[in-house]
Amino acid sequence: MHQRIVVGIGTLVLAGCVTMEDVSVRGTVFASPAGEVPLADATVILRDVRGKIYDRGRSDGDGEFVVAAPPASDIVAEVQAEGYASAAFAGVTGEDPVFKVPDGTLYALRDDERAAWEEDFAGCPGIGSGGAVLGEIRVRELTEPGSDVHAIVTAGSVELAMDSGESLSGCYLDDEGLGWQEGREVTGETGRFAIFGVPPGFGTLTVRYAYTPNTVVEDRTVVFLPDGGVSPWFPAWVSLPF
Repeated sequence: MHQRIVVGIGTLVLAGCVTMEDVSVRGTVFASPAGEVPLADATVILRDVRGKIYDRGRSDGDGEFVVAAPPASDIVAEVQAEGYASAAFAGVTGEDPVFKVPDGTLYALRDDERAAWEEDFAGCPGIGSGGAVLGEIRVRELTEPGSDVHAIVTAGSVELAMDSGESLSGCYLDDEGLGWQEGREVTGETGRFAIFGVPPGFGTLTVRYAYTPNTVVEDRTVVFLPDGGVSPWFPAWVSLPF
């Protein structure tokens, strides 16, 4: 597992089998990737990497939630809310009795925001069916001059290998970022990518980019796709090699 969990949900509603060895996973669900406005009345479901549900909870008026899971475990968190696409994030639980999910990690993606991505990538194979992996590639260790924004990868690529055996490649926008470009094999100035028509279940997302003419960086992370939902990668971080 590689990506932190990013979800926002509220009041505690415990379900399933919770043991004394579990830790309390606390966090806040936000109403957008910006991580500024909390989302109330959202459902957060924690699973292991085989799909078993550990626990589920509901966010309160401040977007805060509490669920239970084993410590130091690879998990996926799914966020569900009315008017939002079901979104899932991969992460690891802490080892403390109470583990706090960092703010800005969990969020929901509105139905109209997902529709906007589909409009931008109109023509990309798979749109209108199955789930979607949506994101942009940025380098964790580099920032753009005069800002705190991490550098965009303009010549990266993504591939999704589902545990079911299906392999899907990414779609990319043209150089101006105005629409999907058929036959393009790398990201452009926006660093954005999309994979549509993804079946539900687990898979591995591989992000690649050339660090030097002779060095290709690969970053692999487990992803989970709810049925017809999304796995948002805003951004899909990559790291510079040592």
